[in-house]
Amino acid sequence: MKKSFIVLIGLLMCFSLSYSQSQDIYKEANPQQSFIAENSGFAMLWHQQLEARKSGNVLLYEQLQMQLKQNYPERFTGNSKTLNMPYAVKEQNYQPPFNSDWGAGDYIVVNSPAYLPPANNTQAGLDFEVDSLGNKYVAYISQNRDSLRIMKSTNQGTSWSYILTINPGGSTKWHSFDFFIADSADNFKLGFAASRTSNASLQDGELFWISCDASGGVPAIVQILATPPNSGHFNPSIVADNYYWSYGSTYWYVAFQFVNSGTGVGTGLRAALTTDGGLTWIQDTVRNTYNDINIDIDYRHGAAFDSIYVVFSNDLTVSNPNLRLQRISLSNFGSATSWTQYNVSSTSDPEVDPELAVNRQTNEMACMWNQTVGGIKTIKYNFTPETGPYWANLGFIANFTFDSERGRIECSEGQFAYRISYVTKGGSSDTVIYTSAFTLPPTSRTIVTANINPTTTTSPDVSGFRTGAASFGGGIVFVGANQDRIFYDGSNVSPVVGISQNGTDVPNAYRLSQNYPNPFNPATKIEFAIPKAAFVTLKIFNAIGQVVDVIVSADMNAGSYTIDWNAVKFTSGVYFYRFTAGDFSETKKMLLIK
Repeated sequence: MKKSFIVLIGLLMCFSLSYSQSQDIYKEANPQQSFIAENSGFAMLWHQQLEARKSGNVLLYEQLQMQLKQNYPERFTGNSKTLNMPYAVKEQNYQPPFNSDWGAGDYIVVNSPAYLPPANNTQAGLDFEVDSLGNKYVAYISQNRDSLRIMKSTNQGTSWSYILTINPGGSTKWHSFDFFIADSADNFKLGFAASRTSNASLQDGELFWISCDASGGVPAIVQILATPPNSGHFNPSIVADNYYWSYGSTYWYVAFQFVNSGTGVGTGLRAALTTDGGLTWIQDTVRNTYNDINIDIDYRHGAAFDSIYVVFSNDLTVSNPNLRLQRISLSNFGSATSWTQYNVSSTSDPEVDPELAVNRQTNEMACMWNQTVGGIKTIKYNFTPETGPYWANLGFIANFTFDSERGRIECSEGQFAYRISYVTKGGSSDTVIYTSAFTLPPTSRTIVTANINPTTTTSPDVSGFRTGAASFGGGIVFVGANQDRIFYDGSNVSPVVGISQNGTDVPNAYRLSQNYPNPFNPATKIEFAIPKAAFVTLKIFNAIGQVVDVIVSADMNAGSYTIDWNAVKFTSGVYFYRFTAGDFSETKKMLLIK
């Protein structure tokens, strides 16, 4: 009898725990919405300021903005004088080594190792943005997390130059960041939200705003808000509403994870906005309690709405994370009104890595995410038009018999088109895919590269851009094998001139042939073969061992190749060429006679 009673108590306890967890899951998926109108003096002035912005009354807008700060200083955060502040540096000796397309249409952005981002935010270490003139920018965290570096191309990605580095300060380390460009009337501002930690192992993330102009000048750095004891701010996402307003009236919005610094586990999701270019910030709580990850924020403005959206995953059930989206009217930001939750894809499948993209011309808003269906990772989407039912257009971007992951979606301002990138898994290497569409889903796909190392976890990033008065293109930035270099490829990029593949047969061994003619003046040909896909370099050295040219530096498929080297700018003498592919390396000598 006693034994039966103990068994009964155990069953009741299991039932109670299961019921409690079910209740927690239900509450998370169906939160109570509270719409408590804030009638404070702050709320009244905030509404008046937004109306002044809409009406274009700049003088009244600036007066109300100043009045808000003077009357309610406790509502604003922002500190430009915290201990060991990050600082901007111009590293004059730091430049990318290559300025040409060295293989199969891929341009090297920078030939240095990249940061391996945390598992719950594969987008944390690399970001690609384009301004309205078509200039391209790549920002990334260095491998040792000591630098946040910014590169720029003004010639459609053909060459890249370094414009600025942000050092985290003291012995601290960068953890994660996001990047956006605001340009109104050609007034370009690069804005970053970046999180740093005391050292590489701690979770005490401090959140900073960093900005500079289009050339890396006039840098500004502000701590967005102080970090409470035993807490941290991680994995930020940033966007600006400059498309609708002059730069002086542009607001920036940041969403970020609030974590327990001892465990790194999230205890809430927060948001902040600035009305004065990052000097001061207004805070709001998107929601509390849960470990919300994979965060993205966007802003949508229309005739009947003016709203902020935050999409994310939560792992209340660790094996089955769920996609959630929260929305709030801009006029209610920072007030007692709670955010409204939408379940964009209410399924029993695991859903992670969501992203938002707003078409500024049509006010259509798309959401894309990774969803595991029947054990296979797929890329799904949903979108909502300016008017009509929310999230009623569900479908697939990638639905294969093998895994697809690390998807990103973007809709560049003034272009109408969605640009999408993702990674497909399989075999000894991964493949980066690009696709675009005016209306989802897209109907075609392009292979960007088929030789990504499967251990590489950084998400490729995608953007659209202008190539002429009425010409547009799309581009991808991705990290190469083993996180050791960053590449750019785009629809406007042509394969390297002077390199050709000799037939379709796959060679059975690595081979480097003697150049011909030899001696030569001024051009010669070099043949090589690789039996399997590999990262290939072909470097030219002078007689004293200095590298004078790099004519191949690219991921290449198996095959036999011929490449031309033109030495018109070099003097007569002995030169060496070294071929490296995987673990294979060989060097040969040649003679230039003029």
